[in-house]
Amino acid sequence: MKVGRSADRVQATLACCLAVLWIAWAAPASAQSAVRLSVLREPDALSCPGHAQLVQRVETLLERPFDAATSDPVQLLVHFKRSEAGLEAVVTMSGSRSGVRQLRTDAQPGSDGECEELGAAAALALSMLLDPTFLASDEPVPESPYAGPSEALPPSPYPDVPSDLSLRLVPPPLPAAAPVPGDAESDGAGRRLPLETPDWIFGLGPVESDGLVGGQVFGLQLQVGIFLGDNTRLGLLARRFATASHQLGDGEVDVELSQVGAEACYYGGERPVQLGVCGAFLGGAIRGEAFDFRQTASATHSWFGVEAGVSALWSFAPGLWLGGDLRLVAPFNDDQFVVNGVGEVTPGNRVAQTAQISLGFRIE
Repeated sequence: MKVGRSADRVQATLACCLAVLWIAWAAPASAQSAVRLSVLREPDALSCPGHAQLVQRVETLLERPFDAATSDPVQLLVHFKRSEAGLEAVVTMSGSRSGVRQLRTDAQPGSDGECEELGAAAALALSMLLDPTFLASDEPVPESPYAGPSEALPPSPYPDVPSDLSLRLVPPPLPAAAPVPGDAESDGAGRRLPLETPDWIFGLGPVESDGLVGGQVFGLQLQVGIFLGDNTRLGLLARRFATASHQLGDGEVDVELSQVGAEACYYGGERPVQLGVCGAFLGGAIRGEAFDFRQTASATHSWFGVEAGVSALWSFAPGLWLGGDLRLVAPFNDDQFVVNGVGEVTPGNRVAQTAQISLGFRIE
């Protein structure tokens, strides 16, 4: 392989990745909603409404899209669980505004209407937290027909009891728990913080390599993983590259490479556009097949290696993302294919390069 031609290919790959980053920075930041809803259902409450059903009910109550429910950046958590008192839901709001609603149902435990009633109550609580004016009446309170001249009340014989005995709504205090040393999910007052569930992600896209099997080849990559918060991604990947041909004497040797591995990425900043670094440990199989010799022969070897590089992530719409990576790969083993009486082929380099673009969706 000529050095000049390989350098041109690397430059072309870098240009493609820079183009993806430019498009990501030019996108409007308004595509990201200020409202984030998470739904946690414990194993004995899996029949209760999920994320999509609650969003639909809130949109019906507020008569507008869920993303337009409020302009305040808030996070909402709905936790369905079963306690000794029965099935309950805890609705928590945090961010620029905060609030907690604890809901229970009087339906028969285990009946179909148990989760239906609790889901409707949770949607109503979400609507009231997102829009404090929801269900508020604009009509003036009519005057009482029995209103008359006010008279001074006599002094109360009980000085500790106020003379105004009108009804007041006092929110119940939150139950406090003893702080657990080293517990990262408790705040300073000993209260448990809302549980953040990981977001599942899936991605698919083209991948290019220069030096893994000799020349420049293209393939397909599949990614499955989770996001822990907005900055850390863990997952698995699988790749399959196209066949690369190598001339040997009067014949040729075709080489194919398949990879699977585990990867980890860290992205700085906040959505929609984030830059970060990624690394992966890879394994797989490399196969060589010889043609146009006295007889056709093939061999398959194990392949192992590591890779690391830079990455960009663009969350251009709720639940959708576009990513681009440029990485260097270092194989652990030298793969040689020997044709008796003709010679040998060593397809891979000591250090190779890969570039990839993935389009995927995120389940929040």
